[in-house]
Amino acid sequence: MYRIATLAILGIMCLALAGCDGTPTEDQQATEPQYMPNDVPLMMLWNLVYGYDQTTGECKGGPDSVGWERPQERVFPPEAGYYCSSDSAYIARAIGQMKEAGVTTLLLTWHGWGDIDFDDNIEAMDFVGNTNAVLNVLRHLRDYEPGIEAAVMVEPFFLNADPKILPSDVSIQQRQTILDYIWDNFYQPYSDQIFHWDGKPLVVNWKNNEGRWPIDETGDSRFTFREWGVMGEGADWEFTAHLGLDGMKIGTDGAIWIAPRFDEFYLWNQGVFPEKEYSDLIRLDPYLTEGLYDQAWEKVYRNQDDVSMVMLYGWNPWAESASIEPALPYGNLLLRKTAHYANLFREGLPFERYDEPDELRR
Repeated sequence: MYRIATLAILGIMCLALAGCDGTPTEDQQATEPQYMPNDVPLMMLWNLVYGYDQTTGECKGGPDSVGWERPQERVFPPEAGYYCSSDSAYIARAIGQMKEAGVTTLLLTWHGWGDIDFDDNIEAMDFVGNTNAVLNVLRHLRDYEPGIEAAVMVEPFFLNADPKILPSDVSIQQRQTILDYIWDNFYQPYSDQIFHWDGKPLVVNWKNNEGRWPIDETGDSRFTFREWGVMGEGADWEFTAHLGLDGMKIGTDGAIWIAPRFDEFYLWNQGVFPEKEYSDLIRLDPYLTEGLYDQAWEKVYRNQDDVSMVMLYGWNPWAESASIEPALPYGNLLLRKTAHYANLFREGLPFERYDEPDELRR
């Protein structure tokens, strides 16, 4: 009798709390997360091309240094000033800001070691500076930020050769030379700092308007390869800006690129697209008034069961005004949005649109 009474009491308690079938009560449904916590990587594209002396490759900084000499790069002045990407103090500042926003992985743009036509001579000293920047980032991660990892995205630097080498003309041997350099100088010496995807160190290359040059055709088994381009043409990842939010597609492996804005106006205004009329330009949320970044994050939430990695374009793509890095006149608005959405996503909480606190409104 005692046992039967005890079971009866437990049964009543079960019904009162949640129901014997395990169904949560209304109170539980209102307070418990609606989503499972997410631990997907948050990757930030980081352009390491700014601020070098053209002739020496050393740090220079200022509006007449490499990259910053272009007016379209200075439309939204960075709060860090016209920095040199290889400067250790700048690297520490930038990584600290990204970490606070929830970034776990860096995708570092790399333009080769300075030999742009594979003739064993160094022709591009600014690319030497870019290589030093990659190394300085990896050293900083090793010494100060062991929880953040990095991978390299290889830019088609051979297009700078004279005459330029088209992507389709880069031989398998030359692509292997690129991979060997990455392995010997970045991935082996800093193996604990390198981001792995599908069990191997990740290397990314991208298709620009000149054509494809997939480096996985080398057959090098040391790496996981991803091509960023047009998925309909065989790429793994896609961000097709002219399609807006629809162009931020989930890749073949579940990775998705999202951007806060994308604006060709300032490039066009400097004569970069002479064939285009103003009405042809891609202008996605040019004044950050349309909520593109919020909508992009909401898309991530809606598709979270299929999303394996969230990738941000980017820390400092100044030419397209797509930078998340704090800059005038918007300050660190996009950084705060990133932190808000990334934290909610990781905690398994439902999407909640970012509301700028009154004290932070400009």
